[in-house]
Amino acid sequence: MRRSAEQWLKAVIQVEIRGDGERFLQAAAREGLALRQVQREGELLLAELLAEDSRTLRRVLRLSRCGMRIRRRSGLPFLLAFLRRRPVLPLMSLLLMGALFLFSSLIFRVEVSSLEPLPEADYRRVLALAGENGLCPGRFIWQVDLEHCKRQISLSFPELFFVEVSRRGVNMEIRIAKRIDISPAQLPRSPGDVVAACDGVIENVLVRKGTAAVRSGDTVLKGQVLIYGWQGLEGPVAADGIVTARVWASAYAECPTLHRELQPSGRQQSLLQLRGPAGARLTLFGQEEPYAFNEKQLQSRTFPPWRNTQSTVEIIHGVVGELCCVEQQYSYEEALDIATRDAELSARAQLAASCDISSTSILRSWAEPLQLEEDLARVLVRLEAESQIGQYVEHLWEEDPLPGGLPPEGDW
Repeated sequence: MRRSAEQWLKAVIQVEIRGDGERFLQAAAREGLALRQVQREGELLLAELLAEDSRTLRRVLRLSRCGMRIRRRSGLPFLLAFLRRRPVLPLMSLLLMGALFLFSSLIFRVEVSSLEPLPEADYRRVLALAGENGLCPGRFIWQVDLEHCKRQISLSFPELFFVEVSRRGVNMEIRIAKRIDISPAQLPRSPGDVVAACDGVIENVLVRKGTAAVRSGDTVLKGQVLIYGWQGLEGPVAADGIVTARVWASAYAECPTLHRELQPSGRQQSLLQLRGPAGARLTLFGQEEPYAFNEKQLQSRTFPPWRNTQSTVEIIHGVVGELCCVEQQYSYEEALDIATRDAELSARAQLAASCDISSTSILRSWAEPLQLEEDLARVLVRLEAESQIGQYVEHLWEEDPLPGGLPPEGDW
């Protein structure tokens, strides 16, 4: 039988009675002694009663001329008396439970698994990305934001279309799946043309399939057809070929001789806030704007959900660092060199955006200083390069665009 709450809260003793059990039970009934769990065990009679009825029990034993031995003591009062005699035992129990909790929350190993076999370099790359985001052996599980780690791995490794981070005891498992991409060259193409990706002067035209629309020395504009997707009796085809042209790019940049920049001073303060559902913030520790120029490194966490209730309160914690204004004085020649370098980088970025960077080679570059103010260096940089400018564009021909096998006269 299950015990009631009163039996757990009060002191209960289990006794074994030696002698005439019938006479003992009759005397207990006359004296009003409340007995529980009465049962026979051989020649002994077992019973439970409250410790506060001990005097009545002794009177019943004298009347029935029976003997008694206490077999077991239970209940909260006996437990508290036991702990008072051994005060170190509760402390050691708490320390043991705390140690078990800490060790069970410690990450011992991080594993990467995939259904399909992947190169060893991909596994090492995923482990390196996980370590950069805090998921590594030796850290506690509550120190790692698993959703943030999963999101950063997906963003830094775009070849993965599935990433899942799960916990298995003291081990963390990262399950990944890599997408299988088919190169555009392997896909069948619909009939179309090769057009110019940018302006330039044609250097060389190599036609693999289709009909050339330009020749060496022609000046072409962005979007102009270079190779028609039509080939004699075959009709419409997917034009293919290599068209090399000379292209140009220019960029302007400037640099003051007195350069001001905000840099961290090394001073920082801790910040702890609570943010409610309406966006209201309660600062528990620190200041949100302690300095004139501030750099914040904050993290946001929410309380774990309880059953079907999702907490709307966020904990914002981190540090607020101070930024100080640092002035750097340059000579005009130094400022001109900095402006030239920035302008050349911008011009190269323009070439990379409009041309195939793998086939682009810089032929020459020149800078034109524009000295209008003494405290400001201005420069205009021009680049000349040679690159492949052909870009495939699908186009469904309804009729032969090249009567007689030649391109239209206006485009030749």
